[in-house]
Amino acid sequence: MAFKFLHVGKTHTKFDFLVCSVDVEQSSLAGKLLSLRCSRGSKKAASSRNVVADAAGHACWADEVLTFSATLYRSHSDSKFEGKDYKVSVDEVVKAGMTQSAGSAKFDLAKYVDHKLGSS
Repeated sequence: MAFKFLHVGKTHTKFDFLVCSVDVEQSSLAGKLLSLRCSRGSKKAASSRNVVADAAGHACWADEVLTFSATLYRSHSDSKFEGKDYKVSVDEVVKAGMTQSAGSAKFDLAKYVDHKLGSS
């Protein structure tokens, strides 16, 4: 049996993240019903409502807030947290319960935390 000890000797800090006011524009999205989600593996946060893109392909979830928690790690000798990628996706709703990807963006959570947090 093989074990992975990825976080041995490292400190961890749990953070709560908010993804707010997502705004997208792509002409190919014009008039399409869109959903928004944020994910990493099996962890997902999704918008509570879908929006229809306008004639220019612009869609906005201005009043929507996606929330999720994530634990970031760092070694005792390093002040910066290790990277952890999350993905924000916009999906086209093709019919009830079925979507297809319209686009996505990955971002590293470690770039959005105060590295002084979790210090001893």
